[in-house]
Amino acid sequence: MGGVVSLGYDCVDHRLIVNQKEAEMVREIFRKYLRLGCVKKLKDHLEREKIRSIVRTSKTGRASGGATYSRGALYDILDNRIYLGEIVHRGQSYPGQHDATVSRKLWDRVAARLKTNNQEDQTRKSRSAPSLLTGIVFDTNGVRFTPTHTLKTGKQYRYYTSQVDIQQRSNRPGVVRFPAQEIENLVTSQVHQFLASRKTITEGLKGGPERDVVAERASDLVKHWPQLDTLKQHDFVRNIVRRVVIGKTAIWIGVDMAKLMETLLGHQPEFIATTDEHGHDTVKLNTDFHILRRGNELHLVGVQGSCFERTPIPSLVKAIARARGWYEQIVAGEIGTVTELARRTGLHAAYVKRILQCAMLSPQIIKALLSGKQRANLTLQVILDNAAIDWRKQTRSYCTTLRKTIMKQAM
Repeated sequence: MGGVVSLGYDCVDHRLIVNQKEAEMVREIFRKYLRLGCVKKLKDHLEREKIRSIVRTSKTGRASGGATYSRGALYDILDNRIYLGEIVHRGQSYPGQHDATVSRKLWDRVAARLKTNNQEDQTRKSRSAPSLLTGIVFDTNGVRFTPTHTLKTGKQYRYYTSQVDIQQRSNRPGVVRFPAQEIENLVTSQVHQFLASRKTITEGLKGGPERDVVAERASDLVKHWPQLDTLKQHDFVRNIVRRVVIGKTAIWIGVDMAKLMETLLGHQPEFIATTDEHGHDTVKLNTDFHILRRGNELHLVGVQGSCFERTPIPSLVKAIARARGWYEQIVAGEIGTVTELARRTGLHAAYVKRILQCAMLSPQIIKALLSGKQRANLTLQVILDNAAIDWRKQTRSYCTTLRKTIMKQAM
């Protein structure tokens, strides 16, 4: 066993042995993160409590540690699968020969909260960045969609709005604006799916080593796509997508094959072009969708089995994480009343009381919501209105789509 030994373990005869005192510190960091809700607050708490990193002495006698925890170090701890009893090699996790120090239940809750916070952070970052598809989105009549936004209660909502609506023309289409995040996610997912089609990617190339290199690099990109930073995904998509056309129930995406090959290879290859009616080397991707509303929001839903169909709803994930954290504090006797909890969190007591209902959701429903296996227009209001104590009644109360998913998981 080489490298720096993770907090919570000692290295004895090249094997990881649990250090019980440090392991309890790791578990407390996990629990405290759930209670505080973000790494910054966790870092501030550890500094106030004067909790420092463990001092270690190397074989050469050099001492390290004893410093305050940085946010990066805390992220590394909260995302370290070694605490599950696993090891990670080349991006894949495998069962290790050491004991776990964190329960799967605690790990999953922290992972869900990290994911939610990351999605919110990416949303904040996207506000300062230009819209992904600026200048290349059109309807079937060739009318351009322009990026716009509105502000509601301090929150920004981005859209692609038809010039027909902006210029207030009389011949308005059925839908004059689409939520920008939905369109961008759809296009990005289709590009990801296209990269996975080895035959389509390489069919325009002449035989030779370049064909194999393109296939290998596309395959590697597909494999690491989910872990790729959102901004990097958008840079790749923006570089290769030439045009996006939105119809009533379908979308067409034009991929510039020359740009794609140049991006994957690092140079422009000689290849047999797939030419469209404009003389461009373009491959057209298309997928169907239909429109649903979640409260006042418009959402695009893919056909059954499409790659962008199952996406967790951040507001639901956040509510579940909050409710479970609050519930455990109440059970542990750390908080006695809803009023006290509201005071500690700075939230209204009525809101806290309603969110706490999410702690009573069945494990099957929680699993479905955290994995995004719910109907696209499911709202937190529906969840709270149907949070019966009886788990069977909960299942019957939700929509057919969610109920079927839960029944399949239980089989």
